[in-house]
Amino acid sequence: DTEQISCDVCGTDNEADANFCIDCGASLQQTFCEACGEDNMPHAKFCAHCGEKLV
Repeated sequence: DTEQISCDVCGTDNEADANFCIDCGASLQQTFCEACGEDNMPHAKFCAHCGEKLV
């Protein structure tokens, strides 16, 4: 079995190295916050850790 990640938008399981969901096309890559260095959900507009607006 290969490692799977779940799409945050539709819940479909995808291969861990996938960049986009095979069902809905949403990005599966986390968004990096330049202010604090933490990873955030792919569709986040603001950092969940420090509140900074994500680029």
